[in-house]
Order: sequence, then structure tokens, then C-alpha cells
Amino acid sequence: RRRRTRTLVAEDDPLYPHTILQIDLHGMAMSGALPEQVLPMLPALQSLVLYGNALEGPLPSDLYTLVKLKHLELDNNMFTGVISEDIQNLVNLESFYISENNFSGEIPSEMGACTKLTNLWLHDNSFQGTVPSTFGKLVNLEKLYLNGNDVTGSLSEEMGELSN
Repeated sequence: RRRRTRTLVAEDDPLYPHTILQIDLHGMAMSGALPEQVLPMLPALQSLVLYGNALEGPLPSDLYTLVKLKHLELDNNMFTGVISEDIQNLVNLESFYISENNFSGEIPSEMGACTKLTNLWLHDNSFQGTVPSTFGKLVNLEKLYLNGNDVTGSLSEEMGELSN
């Protein structure tokens, strides 16, 4: 999953001419918060890779409007706050890496709407509560990491029936 290059990839799309599809700025020693005003200008963004920086603060609400997003890699930063129930809007999300941050609260059950997820890395945060039963809807899930949180309870029967 790890790429060595830092890239911005643009492509002409009839709906969004001269649109950025991928942003990969991992390991660039960036700090501060993700700016709210930038994300609405990236409606066709499919991949946002910002792992290994010093980014902090809560995730901007506009992040959950990027409905074409497939890969979101925000691990190994200093993000805080909760994951919004609006995560359910990211129905094309395949990889969601937010490990090694300072997220807290419960893992939202609405994440079960992201049925294309194959990789879900939530480890080493401060999540609490139980694993949502809606995770049983993640039929494409191959890797789920929850260690390093305060998540208790058992997995739902539906999760036991996942084939990947």
C-alpha cells in the first residue's frame, strides 16, 4: 500500500475538467489542520494520502462530501475528535487508514454503509465502546485492525459470516 512518490494527479473529466484525482503527500513533515475550504474544490478526488505527517485537529466535515473517494490514508498523524456518522456518505471507500492518531468516541455504526471497504485500520487510537454490528455488512473486508483502543465486547454473528 505504501508508495514512495509524492504526487498530484490531474485528469480531464467531462464533469470536472482539470480535476485532481489523487493527492499523495505522505511523509512531508506537514503540520496543522486540514483546511476546510480546500476539500470542496476537489469533488472528483479518489485518493488522499497524507500519512506520516504531523497533521492535527478534527477531520473537516467537508471530507465526508468527497463521495468519489476510494483511498483515505491519514494514519500516523495527530488527528483528534470523532469519526462523523457522515462517513456513510463515502460509499466508494475501499481503504480507510486512520491508525496511530488520537481519535476517540465510539466507532460509528454508519461505517457499515461503506460496503466496498477492504482495508479498515483503526488501531492505536482512543476509540471506545463495541464493534458496530453493521460491520457485518462489510462483505469485501479483508483487513480490520482495532488493537490499541478501548473497544470491548464480541464480534457480531454477521462478522463471523464474512468470507474475505
